[in-house]
Amino acid sequence: MNWIIAFALVVFGISSWLSISGIYAELPLIVDKVPEKWTVSSYLAIIIQIGNIVPVLYIIGHKYLPAVINERNGIYTILSIGIIGSFLLAFLWNRTEDIGGTEHSIWLFFSTFILSIVDCTSTVTYFPFMSVLSEKYMVPFFIGEGMSGLIPNAVALIQGVGSKQSVTKNGTHTCVQIVPLFTTEIFFTLLAFLMMISLIAFIFIDLQEHSEHARTIDEMNDNLIQDSRAPYVILTATTWLAFMQNGMLKSIQTYTLMPYGNITMILATNLSAMSSPMICLIQLFKQSCNEAHAYILLFLASISALFLMMIGLLSPQPPLHGTKYGSTMIIIAWMLFTATTTLSKLILANACRKIGGMKALRWYGEGTQIGSFFGALLGFILVNQFKIFKSANTTC
Repeated sequence: MNWIIAFALVVFGISSWLSISGIYAELPLIVDKVPEKWTVSSYLAIIIQIGNIVPVLYIIGHKYLPAVINERNGIYTILSIGIIGSFLLAFLWNRTEDIGGTEHSIWLFFSTFILSIVDCTSTVTYFPFMSVLSEKYMVPFFIGEGMSGLIPNAVALIQGVGSKQSVTKNGTHTCVQIVPLFTTEIFFTLLAFLMMISLIAFIFIDLQEHSEHARTIDEMNDNLIQDSRAPYVILTATTWLAFMQNGMLKSIQTYTLMPYGNITMILATNLSAMSSPMICLIQLFKQSCNEAHAYILLFLASISALFLMMIGLLSPQPPLHGTKYGSTMIIIAWMLFTATTTLSKLILANACRKIGGMKALRWYGEGTQIGSFFGALLGFILVNQFKIFKSANTTC
């Protein structure tokens, strides 16, 4: 393995969900400053999935104009859009507009939609592009994808996002937001510069594509493993994982964490984000998992997801809320869910690559987006229409 290319793939992979992960990392600050309050996460989840219209257009365009609309050109385009969108978000996120007599965070939603184009389209461009590289490079890419969640959360932690202190006034105890180290505008500007670095990394990878460590598309298509199994089971599993991770649980994240306190939310968000690249790093040096392991991990991820759903439904008074045991429980649940989901996705992506090369990895990306869309749609309906999830008063 060429470790320079591997490092470049890590940096490139960071851009996959960097923008959206950054928005969710900043939610503790955003929630208190937007008119939607707690429901903002469900709005964001459905807006992000509306961005799936662009991958659909890309897939259609690629079918009829493959020489122009392809993975390479698509990646350059979406990374450029990501840089522009991040700067827009930095300066417009807190502007509101009156619609029907109600204030809404239209500019936050608009910027999120622009950035969702990047993240949604990345799954149908990044994964097919990875088929031109040796299989061993899939792990560094997944490490980078995992870090796309870890880095924004780490920066948010340094910033002091969500840090509150108890203040007594007239005999009443209230939680007051501690002034963060730097503003939300600076946070989103930093993400824009990270997107620029990812673009530079991709340019390097693109220039190295024909090195001795890379495989061309034609070689990949000529050497596909002829497997009699259609990859439908793998793609169904991928769709289900995305339904849970990118859709449903994103919509109700605040309802599962806020009842246990602000510090618990910060720890759970950061530690679960950390578990994703860590599990990939272990897999990099010990590649012993096979497809059967992926389905065991899928089962564990599903159990964890159902548990988190139950916690969200029991908000604002879930089991052991307000205790250190409850906080520990919910942090472990989120870490277990993230780790099992990530490793399962990595194994399934490599299985797709072996079965059908670029075509199967394109299906993998499409399955991911389909699952994400329907998961977010269901979450939005349950939160905003049926209102089955109840907000809790946060504690310091």
